[in-house]
Amino acid sequence: MSLLVARTALVGTAVLLGLAAVLLALDGPARAVLFGASSCCALLDRAATRSLRTTPDEPEPESTRRHLDPGTSDDRPAPQAQSRRPDLLLGHDDDGEPIGHELGTPGRPTHLVVVGTGALALAVFVELADLLRATTTATATTTATGTATAILGGDVRTALADDLVDARPPVAALDGAPAGVSLPAETAVAVLSDADERIRTTIVLVPSERMQPRAWDTVVEVTRYGCSVRRVQDHRSRALDPALPTL
Repeated sequence: MSLLVARTALVGTAVLLGLAAVLLALDGPARAVLFGASSCCALLDRAATRSLRTTPDEPEPESTRRHLDPGTSDDRPAPQAQSRRPDLLLGHDDDGEPIGHELGTPGRPTHLVVVGTGALALAVFVELADLLRATTTATATTTATGTATAILGGDVRTALADDLVDARPPVAALDGAPAGVSLPAETAVAVLSDADERIRTTIVLVPSERMQPRAWDTVVEVTRYGCSVRRVQDHRSRALDPALPTL
């Protein structure tokens, strides 16, 4: 029922009830009942009118807004989050999102720690050291005037404890400890420095948290049950599917 029909019925009923109460020969209670019913109809009509004035305008349909706005289109691509690829890819979380470690600068180096023992922990360290070494290779970028080659200067130096030298994978380009340097058992180090030999990023492999360096930004823990990662600002660890070397 439309509002116009409802108001017509209420007003007509109120008028008829009022006339009946005035014109008909009725006793006092019956006349009061008719006046009361007439007043109720008038009040309902008043309430309906007031609700119409206070009700906000109905919003335009989405199709109408799109038709009136030339800047919108149904076939426009949905906005996508622009995820920045990490400097050093540690692996992926349970949702497949990449987890990375940011490379440092000579003034603000970053430190990555791998905690664990055995072949898996060593493989994780090997892959991260190789990825760190890959950051120093030349990269080519094509410009409007031609191809310009940018070389990231610096070097990656690695060192393994004596017990890990024979256990390293055949594809690993890792060195043993320098002469005169003795690393603790089951430990390894990879250091990225710039052309002036200023440290940018370090990766350290230790067998347990007890040997974890005090300065760290990211910790990758490798156990027999899986891997997890935790940054210094995180309150708890996250599951990690680590990056491993291709054999």
